[in-house]
Amino acid sequence: MRSARVLGLAAATICVLVSCGSDTDATTVTAETTDTQDEMDRAAEMALYHAELDAFVAAFRAGYPELARNRNDASIAHIAIEPCIDLANGADEQTVTATIPALAEYRGTIPTPEQMQQIYTLVVPVCP
Repeated sequence: MRSARVLGLAAATICVLVSCGSDTDATTVTAETTDTQDEMDRAAEMALYHAELDAFVAAFRAGYPELARNRNDASIAHIAIEPCIDLANGADEQTVTATIPALAEYRGTIPTPEQMQQIYTLVVPVCP
């Protein structure tokens, strides 16, 4: 990621120094480099988010086998995604923790209050 930025900036600098084209060309190269860097940054953020979400799923499966049994990864990931949305919208810890039982419940097995708090603790690092 860094090398792409350096190469883009180097190309723009060389172009300006040797007057290859108009100022518009240099501006276009810089804008394209910035757009490419923004896309790479977003891709890196998404990769990190997915890695953290995968870690949540693995930790949930290991810590709460009775809630994870016969459940697909997407269903377990949803337990983290909904609270993250709530937190991003300004909900406090108590409000978010109170939503966890409905999200984590599976075939009549509901997390205990202690498990709700532990699950909340697993959720927070996932949230961007």
